[in-house]
Order: sequence, then C-alpha cells, then structure tokens
Amino acid sequence: MYNYSATAEIDNDYPIPLPPVNLPIFLESDIIAVYVNTAIPSGKRWKWGGSCEQIFNGLTIGNITSNGEPRNLWINKLTTIFFPSITAQYSLRVAIPRWFYNFYLEVYRYKGIDDTDERILMLEEFANINFKLDDIRGRL
Repeated sequence: MYNYSATAEIDNDYPIPLPPVNLPIFLESDIIAVYVNTAIPSGKRWKWGGSCEQIFNGLTIGNITSNGEPRNLWINKLTTIFFPSITAQYSLRVAIPRWFYNFYLEVYRYKGIDDTDERILMLEEFANINFKLDDIRGRL
C-alpha cells in the first residue's frame, strides 16, 4: 500500500540520523502490517527496526496532540500491529534508529472483515501470512 526509502548522509564515518517518517496517508483500519529493512554492517547483529505510532490529526488534549503508543518494528520481518479500535482516521509516524545508514519501509493495511467475534481467527490468519511472507522474502 505504501513504501518509503531513505539514505543517511555520512559525517566522519557515522550516519547523520534520519528524521522520523510521517506517512502522507490516512488509515481507518486498526490492523496494519509493517516491513522494515536496512543494510546491516558486517559483524553487527541489529534486530530492532524502529517504532511506529498512530497520529490522530486534529485531536488534542490540552495543548498536546494525541498519539498512539509506539510499537516496535523488526528488521527484515513483517510486523503485524493491532491498534485499538477507534473510528477516527489516523496517519503513521515511523521513528528510524539513529545508527541506520539506509532505511526501507513498506506499510500494508488490512481490508478484510473487521468483526470482533472473528479476532482470534484473524490473529491466526495474520500469523500464518507473516510466516509465509517472511519465508518468501528469505528466498529472494
């Protein structure tokens, strides 16, 4: 549904941190899947791929814009995120780890049945889809 990539500028052999990505889209589904990738330097064992949070445009409490709780993302894994069911549209902000030299992002929204009675079946279905997609990506 949406993809993004960026490369950090280098200063004294270290990357200048990439700013957070504010996706220029609005979502209504409370279920999304996010894929993050980066080139991992030889000898490093990076697993954490940043975080993602809901941004509710125009919704403020006091002087603070209301945002969702940040969710962890993992490198080279499709991360399924179940946000609380809220009827408001939202966008996403993705925080990129400061040590990344480059960053690639894919975001998918779930467009299936959104029935709370079927939540358990959907969780199992998404787990199977994640496993299959990771397996396919591993073969590429």
